[in-house]
Amino acid sequence: MDLEKLRKEVKLWETRKVYHTKDQLLKDLSERTGRSILHELDDNELRIFINHVDKSLSSNKSIIEEDRWTIWRAVK
Repeated sequence: MDLEKLRKEVKLWETRKVYHTKDQLLKDLSERTGRSILHELDDNELRIFINHVDKSLSSNKSIIEEDRWTIWRAVK
């Protein structure tokens, strides 16, 4: 029996939050809101990350933050 044929994988994107300005996103990141992975960074590492995001994003567009989910289904 070919197990690969029995396994199904579905990828979904869920909108987490919409930021109308880049400053809203940067504030949210600086507060580590809802992002447990940001708690792994010390304050200096977080500042470096926020500076990188700040330089990478245009300030005149809304920003849609999305979470990626992968759902696996297997049949026995």
